[in-house]
Amino acid sequence: MNQWHLPGGSVHYQEKIADCIQRIAKEELNIPVIAQKHLGYIEYFSEEKERGFGYSVSLVFLCVPMNSNISLDKGADRHGFFKELPENTIAEVSHFLTENKIISNKIAVVK
Repeated sequence: MNQWHLPGGSVHYQEKIADCIQRIAKEELNIPVIAQKHLGYIEYFSEEKERGFGYSVSLVFLCVPMNSNISLDKGADRHGFFKELPENTIAEVSHFLTENKIISNKIAVVK
């Protein structure tokens, strides 16, 4: 797929959101984070066509890494922190970040 996406995953049965944020940060980035603020949610409407039913919804939180020793899981080959939206960002993520003025919609080439 080779697109930029936010870290994320599923909430496990009886798991609290705060615990889920920490688990996903550990699984995908191998670091602890501090969740500072709930920013909103992203609806992945494009999945309906692919799946033939429903779509995913992601809760988006502003998180601060507790250290810079990021090591990615097998689901990603690179990471980055951006002030401008990189090319090949998943459409729904791009829309959420720009509409909520979290990141500029200027395109920055990331290689």
